[in-house]
Amino acid sequence: MAAIDLDIGNPFFEGMDGEFGGPGVEGHVGSDWFEAFGNDLGAPAGTMVHAVYDGKITKIDVTSLDSTTGPSYGAGIFVRAANDNLDPDAAGGVGCYYTHVTLAGGITEGAFIARGDDIGEVIEVGGIPPHLHFAIAERRGGTNFGINIFNWLLESANTQDVARLTFSQDGQPPQIVFPI
Repeated sequence: MAAIDLDIGNPFFEGMDGEFGGPGVEGHVGSDWFEAFGNDLGAPAGTMVHAVYDGKITKIDVTSLDSTTGPSYGAGIFVRAANDNLDPDAAGGVGCYYTHVTLAGGITEGAFIARGDDIGEVIEVGGIPPHLHFAIAERRGGTNFGINIFNWLLESANTQDVARLTFSQDGQPPQIVFPI
């Protein structure tokens, strides 16, 4: 498969005030890419989280939306990237996951969103510091492979800057060009 270029933005235009660890740190382990490659980005409860890229919402898990204890709480939102060269229903591409948030208006399964659209607000429960748990994965042959963009998320926090991720689709880490 040919390389994939995807323009992405940070989920926080403003309000990110710390971090609680990236992939492989602070409980980010396990076999699920959205856990093992999670990035915990601190922000006060009520801070708006924005879509990092254009895409299609493929799944929303609200089983923990009203939870008052951790570690599972808030909505879980899965989004597959969509652009002129990316079909969100194809076996290849890019997917991401947001959790510990409310659901903004219009966030429904099957809906298309644009980079920068409101996803939801950061929530706090059970004395856990408020934060967004965000993960991103490259899809190859229908399987998600988590990627580590933790440093870029920290570097681009509280901006509307855009980076270009190039996925080689051969197992190599993506190349990040920032800003574009």
